[in-house]
Amino acid sequence: MIARRRFRGRDALDDKARMSRRTDHHALPSSSQAKTPTRLVVGFGVVLGLMTYVIGVGLVGMDENRARTRALVEGTLVKYTLVTQMRQASRERTFALQRMVLSDDPFERDSEFLRFNALGTEFAVARQGLTAFALGEEERAILEAQSTATRYSIPIQEAVIELAASGGLVEARRLLNEEAVPAQERVYETLVELYRLQEQAAARLAEETDHSYYDAREWILAVAALALVLGLLVAIVVVRRSREAEHSLFEAKEQAQVTLQSIAEAVVTTDSQGRVTYLNPSAEALTGWAHEAARDHPVQSVLNLRRDGASADEEAPLEALLRAEAGVDIPQDLILVRSTGGQSAVELTTEPMRGRGGETIGRVIVVRDVTEVRALGRELTYQASHDHLTGLLNRRAFEQLLGNALERARGEGLDHAICYIDLDLFKVVNDSSGHAAGDELLRQIAEVLRARLRRHDVLARLGGDEFGVLLTGCDVAKAAQIAESLRDAVVAYRFAWEDKLHQVSASVGVAPISAASGDLSDVMRAVDLACYSAKESGRNAVRVATPGDQELAARQGEIDWVARLRHALKEDRFALFGQEIRTLAGRTRGLHCEVLVRMRDEEGDLVSPAAFLPAAERFRLMPELDRWVITQTLRLLAPLQGRAGIEDCVVNLNISGQTLGDRGVLDFVVDAISSSGVAPGCLCFEITETAAIGNLTAAMRVMGVLRGMGCRFALDDFGSGLSSFAYLKNLPVDYLKIDGAFIRGLAVDPADRAMVASINEVAHALGIRTIGECVENEEVRAELKRMAVDCAQGYHIARPEPLQALVARRCFDDGA
Repeated sequence: MIARRRFRGRDALDDKARMSRRTDHHALPSSSQAKTPTRLVVGFGVVLGLMTYVIGVGLVGMDENRARTRALVEGTLVKYTLVTQMRQASRERTFALQRMVLSDDPFERDSEFLRFNALGTEFAVARQGLTAFALGEEERAILEAQSTATRYSIPIQEAVIELAASGGLVEARRLLNEEAVPAQERVYETLVELYRLQEQAAARLAEETDHSYYDAREWILAVAALALVLGLLVAIVVVRRSREAEHSLFEAKEQAQVTLQSIAEAVVTTDSQGRVTYLNPSAEALTGWAHEAARDHPVQSVLNLRRDGASADEEAPLEALLRAEAGVDIPQDLILVRSTGGQSAVELTTEPMRGRGGETIGRVIVVRDVTEVRALGRELTYQASHDHLTGLLNRRAFEQLLGNALERARGEGLDHAICYIDLDLFKVVNDSSGHAAGDELLRQIAEVLRARLRRHDVLARLGGDEFGVLLTGCDVAKAAQIAESLRDAVVAYRFAWEDKLHQVSASVGVAPISAASGDLSDVMRAVDLACYSAKESGRNAVRVATPGDQELAARQGEIDWVARLRHALKEDRFALFGQEIRTLAGRTRGLHCEVLVRMRDEEGDLVSPAAFLPAAERFRLMPELDRWVITQTLRLLAPLQGRAGIEDCVVNLNISGQTLGDRGVLDFVVDAISSSGVAPGCLCFEITETAAIGNLTAAMRVMGVLRGMGCRFALDDFGSGLSSFAYLKNLPVDYLKIDGAFIRGLAVDPADRAMVASINEVAHALGIRTIGECVENEEVRAELKRMAVDCAQGYHIARPEPLQALVARRCFDDGA
């Protein structure tokens, strides 16, 4: 971008210089009087008639050329100005969007949003004005490319604005950095290309004018040669027309001067001695010098440049630039000190002006103020590598350092270690005291961890309540000791928020970094598995990843399932089964069943859900799998709508906690039901107790919308979580599925009977029907019936079977 801007300034100045030299050094020759030879007097009449015709044709051509040149110059200048306005509006829109996302002040974001829209209007008006001209094929192609880039960037910008407006500033900044700014940069690049095309058109126009001038001069010289014979009258006519041509060129020069005045960059010209000869308005504003005051001053005093952070005795950068006849590297960290005492960060380019003999007659210097751009760049660089909440490095920056550590381990043989810290019970703080308390806890925990680390160790926030520590020059045994001290520090810390005192703990995974550690993903996978193992073993523990660890190998087996699951989803190798749910009092009418998913392996054999569902949940593939189940179930039920018996068919579809937290799942389900034509009353969505409580806001929103459509809800595995009956009062559910852990021993365990009776009684008091899961024998079924539980499900009631066959058998008398 900087290079392109430099060429733009240079080309504009070259145009001005060419115009000036053309006017100053190419004066038209005048005709000298000569005595007409006697022998030509006889043919004077014939020659005069011929010359009159030739001169007339030449003068008409010059008049037409002058008119055409003037029209082209005016049209080019207007298009040049419109393209400049579009570039300025495009650049300012990017800055407005960046300031909107980076600002924490809602009023400032609103102000920037209004400015963002106003600049869009300004851009559209300028573009409409440009398209009103007769454009060439290349100009139209560039405008089409700009339109395509703009259409691509608008949804991204709208997404950034929506995120910023809804408070998702972190996601908005990420989207801004990774997508919005590159997309808008592509728009800006098309405008730069169009801008360059206009400059090229202006250059071609100047060249054509130049050629026209020389053609006219040659023509007039020829006429002047003949006019030596014809006399003074012809010479006077030629001189008059020559002056008219000079006047036309002068007008073109003046318009070129206007173009130079409109350039946004500061332009300074000097003579061969380095004295200032010209400052455009932008240069006056940037330097604090007026044009007349700066004239004939050494350019070093007007452009007081220095390198950022340079010592007092270091040579001024402009000195070396002015001495250089050929190209020279220009520092990128220049500071311009104004005459008023202020200063700006600038970028600079300079080119020599050459005389006819190739000698240097002066210089053109173009300076651009990049103070705001550099400040914004530093801020974006910081934001891209740091977590905004804790000020720690973010995951991206941490993984870059981790990659460097791996390279050093391979090249230098120096061992390092990594710790992966996951806070335990952090969600309890969020749920009980709010997200503000959770954010403050993360900030304080970051300080607690930082205080226990060595000076050269690196602490980062990897996301959510997870932290990473890179222990440089540390073997795994020492790393385990440091990890224990970090865990102890977290456990010992007491977090006070308002009238509550919270205590959290930490599960820590440790992995070595050595020449044998593999790549970055291998190290992260090993330490993540170690942390997960520590959490699974009861939390508040440290687990070290060591070669040959069987438990971690089992976790690795879950990772291997991920690839198999993705291939199965891609190849549609899943099958729907259904397990009936029957009433315990009276005959079950129609069909009530739970939809179960089975996977077929590469040979077509069915795979138990116990083999692949843990991996799907662990690696967050459940949303994709749940969507597949919902889509296929609706596809199966859609052709059956309207047939007698289908109104008594109710299928239970499971929604995992991961799917429930997916922001787009509600829109997906609503669209899927609406487009399928399946009656919403045929669908009952099952949500586990822990998922509903863990995603209470999302659960309430999903339940509210889908129940409004006529769907039903069941709360699955009730009693397995830590929630109380108080949540049940606020959850709009139709069925309560009592966790199988209480059902299996119901016939022999008084505690299980008391728990089931309590859950059943509370559910009935709230108007909720109950379902006993995992009914494996007649004794349990009879006990559930005696306790007045409404329904039962389990292998004793009915075994799972293909869903399509089950629906056909239980819903329709014809068995179709």
